[in-house]
Amino acid sequence: MTARRLAGSTARYKVWSADGTWSAALTETPTEFSVGSQGRGEVFDLQNWDGLETAVTAIRWDEDGTLRLTCKTVTGETSFLRFDPEAWELTSDPGVLPGQTSDHDIVEDLWGAGGALRVFLFCEEK
Repeated sequence: MTARRLAGSTARYKVWSADGTWSAALTETPTEFSVGSQGRGEVFDLQNWDGLETAVTAIRWDEDGTLRLTCKTVTGETSFLRFDPEAWELTSDPGVLPGQTSDHDIVEDLWGAGGALRVFLFCEEK
């Protein structure tokens, strides 16, 4: 059943919010991500956002219930965006600007078919 259901999926990986209410996934298209909950979901393409992001490199749910996106930009820098599923709104992360580091390293725990996959992304200030 699961193999048949996932056969048509274009998701690279999926992460769930801490309370299990929301899911988010990256698709095979580098600038796309999806957000969904029971009865509601949508695929977003950052090419329609501000034209600066060339790829979403990581996603994670933060404690405040927002989805944090780490992105590569046309200039090769890193940008951080937030998606608020309650407001259904995407914004630039006000605490981190392109080219700056975040206040902590980004660690993603992702579940693959074979078990846990841990991806570490380290940001350095230029």
